[in-house]
Amino acid sequence: MINKNPFRPSGWSQTDPFLDMNQNHITDKHDLFSDIDLNGQPDSQQLFVDADFDHIDDKTDLFVDLDDNGISDLHDPNFDMDHDGIADEHDTFVDLDGNGISDGIV
Repeated sequence: MINKNPFRPSGWSQTDPFLDMNQNHITDKHDLFSDIDLNGQPDSQQLFVDADFDHIDDKTDLFVDLDDNGISDLHDPNFDMDHDGIADEHDTFVDLDGNGISDGIV
């Protein structure tokens, strides 16, 4: 499956058959809804989503910091969501759900 996202603009192929980003014990490919901000409500049914938990709607948030390093993700040259010390842009093994399986390849 090819996925588009801002961190992998060329797309990526999912390699983790058990990827579960909202940690609800349902693999994402079988999950009926996404819950990126982990508040128990489907993101598609919310007025706003706050994935970085700063109480500002991510659509209007000028400072989104998903990797919690104090640098806006738009300007973060070392964006590292899985906190392994390797910038995700150059990381060959990104495991965001922490299950020990690489989530995908570019």
